Amino acid sequence: MAKQVEICGISLDLNEPVSKEFVPNCTEFMESALDQRNLKKLVAGVKKNYPVLLVGPTGSGKTSTIKWLAYKTNNSYRRLQLNGSTDIDNFVGRWTLNKEGTVWIDGILTDAMRKGHWLLLDEINMALPEILVIINSITDDDRILVLDEKGTEVVEPHPNFRLFASMNPTEDYSGTKELNTATRNRFIEIVVGYPSPDMEVGILEKHSGIDRELGKFYGKDSLKGGANCPKQDVTSGQGIVTFKPLLESMVEFANIIRANNEHQKMLGVCSTRQLIQWANLLDVLPIKNAAYVTILDKMSKEDLKIAVPELDKLFKNDTTLKDFESKQKEFEKIKQGILDKEDGAVLDVLDEPPSATTNTTEDSEADWSVESIEEAFQLLQKELNVSDFPVSNNNV
Repeated sequence: MAKQVEICGISLDLNEPVSKEFVPNCTEFMESALDQRNLKKLVAGVKKNYPVLLVGPTGSGKTSTIKWLAYKTNNSYRRLQLNGSTDIDNFVGRWTLNKEGTVWIDGILTDAMRKGHWLLLDEINMALPEILVIINSITDDDRILVLDEKGTEVVEPHPNFRLFASMNPTEDYSGTKELNTATRNRFIEIVVGYPSPDMEVGILEKHSGIDRELGKFYGKDSLKGGANCPKQDVTSGQGIVTFKPLLESMVEFANIIRANNEHQKMLGVCSTRQLIQWANLLDVLPIKNAAYVTILDKMSKEDLKIAVPELDKLFKNDTTLKDFESKQKEFEKIKQGILDKEDGAVLDVLDEPPSATTNTTEDSEADWSVESIEEAFQLLQKELNVSDFPVSNNNV
């Protein structure tokens, strides 16, 4: 019996390929970008050998998820970007001449069907009509491919062969074509969106190596940060400002852009792919500069009127990744100094600021005092200048 791997509660066979040539390497990507509900649908489609169509915005993880699943199951993964120049020769195969005479060369579809590879047809709605005819044939009940060019040779799919397709929503992307109903109905369809904020932060962390907690420090409301440091009456009159982690701020910016696009206030959008590019540039460019290179420089002048102020709210001046790292070290040093002086009493407050409903007088188990909080944040106010760092919206 074949070894199995369980994903979303569904067991899939772990393939033992003859060749590792097309099996994805785990260093090429990190994880599925789909939420558990959609990932389970995808895994079910693979289990039952149904063709699967993923429909979602560009850069939302459609391709990487198929690749991730191929890696998890040890299957060979092939991808073909369909467009107006993808013809039968590329797709099915062709006759050609070499020193031995006339020989047949399998196209990517025929080769994948014979060898049991997974094949992703990217932008399937851009395919030529003659390509769609072939797709309809191999997704029919008998799942066979007839090679008319070779005298009606019949290619039956290997048991491990799986067919996937992807496309952008036609209503959101001008210039894209509708996929005809005859082809669309042959696939099980999964509509995907961008990852949740927490998942997207995790994706950025794994791709860039930047700690998701970097930039999460706290200061008092009297820090000289202007509009970047709003006053917060948290407990006993003590204002505690939570400064947002760097990656979380980047994802927040992306979701602001996406929301404006969804409400038709902007044409531009910010994909997970662009966020990864942005994060990967932070070791060589200031944060805002990297945002322009990867996202804003591709926007129209009208879109920039919305995007630039939003970026300026989150990131001040020419703040860099090194600024965040050095400020984090300062903050940890200050915290440790407070710990040494207060015998650990303030650590809980720094790591988890109390909410507005905290009642310190009735909590007999509270191990910190208003005086110790005041002293801690006076020290932060004096020694930690965080005016250029984003403030969390979670402040109460």
